[in-house]
Amino acid sequence: VIMVPVVTALYLKSRQFYLLPLLGLTIANILWTGSKGPAMGLIGGTTVFSILSIRFFFNNRRLKIIIVSCAMVIVTLLGSYIVNKVFIQPSGITSFTFRMYTWLSTFEMIHTKPIFGNGIGSFWVIYPAYRRPAIFHIEAKHNTETDHAENEHLEVFMDEGMVGFGLWIWMILMITVGVYKTMSVLTSPQMTRAGPIKGSTQYPEETYYMLGFLSGFLGMLIHNNTDVSMRFVSSGAPFWLLAGLNSALIMYSPVPENRELTLSTNSFLPEYTGRNKEKILKFLKFTTVALIIIVALRILREFDWCQGRDGIKNQAEAPHFIVTWTVFLIVWGSVSWWFYNLAVNATRIKSLLVMIIGTILLVPFWGFFVGDVNHNRAIFFSKQGIWTKGPEYDGQVAGFPPEYQIMYRGGDRGTLDPESLFGKVATSLFPDLLWRRNGIGGALEHYAEVTKLRPDFIMSHYFRGNVFNDWGSQFAQMTHDAFSHGDIAKAEIYRRLTESKWESGLEAYANTRRLGPNYVQMHHQVGAVHQKWADFLSSLIPFAQKYARPELADEFAKRAYEHRLNAIDDYKRYYKIDPVFDTNFYRLAQVYTQLNQLDKAEQSYLDLLEGKECKMPYHQIFGGFNAKGDDPRYHYDLASPRHSHDLVIAPKPDAWIMLGDFYTFVKPSPKKAELAYTRIVEIWPERIDYRKRLATHYQRVNKIPEATRQWQEIQKLDPNDADVQKLIQQQLAHHG
Repeated sequence: VIMVPVVTALYLKSRQFYLLPLLGLTIANILWTGSKGPAMGLIGGTTVFSILSIRFFFNNRRLKIIIVSCAMVIVTLLGSYIVNKVFIQPSGITSFTFRMYTWLSTFEMIHTKPIFGNGIGSFWVIYPAYRRPAIFHIEAKHNTETDHAENEHLEVFMDEGMVGFGLWIWMILMITVGVYKTMSVLTSPQMTRAGPIKGSTQYPEETYYMLGFLSGFLGMLIHNNTDVSMRFVSSGAPFWLLAGLNSALIMYSPVPENRELTLSTNSFLPEYTGRNKEKILKFLKFTTVALIIIVALRILREFDWCQGRDGIKNQAEAPHFIVTWTVFLIVWGSVSWWFYNLAVNATRIKSLLVMIIGTILLVPFWGFFVGDVNHNRAIFFSKQGIWTKGPEYDGQVAGFPPEYQIMYRGGDRGTLDPESLFGKVATSLFPDLLWRRNGIGGALEHYAEVTKLRPDFIMSHYFRGNVFNDWGSQFAQMTHDAFSHGDIAKAEIYRRLTESKWESGLEAYANTRRLGPNYVQMHHQVGAVHQKWADFLSSLIPFAQKYARPELADEFAKRAYEHRLNAIDDYKRYYKIDPVFDTNFYRLAQVYTQLNQLDKAEQSYLDLLEGKECKMPYHQIFGGFNAKGDDPRYHYDLASPRHSHDLVIAPKPDAWIMLGDFYTFVKPSPKKAELAYTRIVEIWPERIDYRKRLATHYQRVNKIPEATRQWQEIQKLDPNDADVQKLIQQQLAHHG
């Protein structure tokens, strides 16, 4: 979007052939990625480029017709590409619908604070309370987050209100109008330049830059009607560079009115003169260079720690390892040399002070990257069940690759004494010295390192809660085992550890809630902890009674009841955020069943299947969409009163099975159970396990002919099914 008009403008200026392959590669990139937004942005950029070209560069009528015709062909081709992607290909409308629902929610967020906005960067915090259930159907996931509004201009309005949005539009218009006026002057036949004309082109070279830069700038803004890519480094850095370049070309263009332009020399910092200035400059230069060397070495060492050296030994990983190190060293070396040159050649005190501040700020910004690496390593250790550093995990870690063993326990002891004055200074400047010596540890230590490097990284707090959740479950099992073997003392220790871990998990979720009140599945996870805690306490009641501790049994029963009430509150809270998550309904029904509130349990299953929230008028747009080809079972027609979740893949049709089992074993109603089992077979006739459930039900209520028909259908689907073969053998034995 940005580079196509820039490269085209540079080609018009220089006629250099090497620019044409670059142009081809850029267009191929759009087609290769299959993305619709860049094509729309390129339509905008092409239109702007064509208008500016025929307005300022080409006076020949024939050339103007050719340019307009070429532009129309490009716009038509790209427009057809977008129409095909969005409205013809099955998956296209899903992406488009996702954006429409996101934009509608963003409009609702704007209405809450339309004047001054909700705050810069607040979208991901507020959005979950406004997200529509269709989003969950589209993604078929419930643990994802939407960080942006998929429309930069809407997000600016949401962030900063009418005031900030007005400034945003003002900036765009100021740059656009300023470039247009400057180009008008520079290409005027009566133009008297204040500066020299470089090159051999008919027009000043600045005009070609303005042509490319403004077209790319506006193309990106048009593209960002369906995206927020300027908030990401890969496309954001070039966009804001264009904003600065366009502004600079306006401010310092060599037109007559800028002939007398002088820069203000006023400064908040006094400029020293004479011998004192030289001494201060030398001291600041020495300080700046020393800081640059320390920070550069720190980044180099920490990158080595993050990358690991084991990759070079792995034949499959070696190419990746070499490419990564090559790219890093080029960037690291270039930036270090650039900073060094700026420092030694600086002539102003304030310049060196800015460099010192900038060099120091590199450390926490680099820490975001290191924190992200530690976060991923924490996930690895978490999946391996290595919650922390301890002797119980040492044996398991011994089987890991060497790099992971070093992450866990370290190994490079060296001669440095971390407790000495020199050691403390060295490890404060280069933390990796301690990492290499002692390791970081398991999942929790890595998450703690992430929090230290980036306290606002919400995912780390959330995952830490999940770690304590799972760890507590392990101790719960150990508690049961100890009680079963009659080891009451050890069981009591494990019981306390179980509750301690779950308490820590709730604390981690509370920290998550402070950063994002409705972060992904946090409310559901809190409810799950309370439910597991209640089940755990209830399971201990027989042991308390067995060992003659009735007071403990009463306490466990009381606390289990309180935890179940808390679980219900949290599940209901999550329902407001995500009204289509199947597991939330299932667990809510389980808690109601445990409290003997069977009508509410039944209603929980029915609410999931009915999908009432999806049928609200404010969700009804487009008449639905397909998430998986043309299969009607994956068609989510939210506008239809017939919309139900038994046809939706995201919540799964298992609700009918659970409801049938509920009517069979919990709240007996053979007729309702039959309806539930029959319904699931109608929807998924190819699923053998669903047919077996219906056949078993028919046998249970003594409807043998109906049961026989179901077993015959199962035999057609899979003649070698074990249960079918078992029935055949029973029949043969009976008749024999």
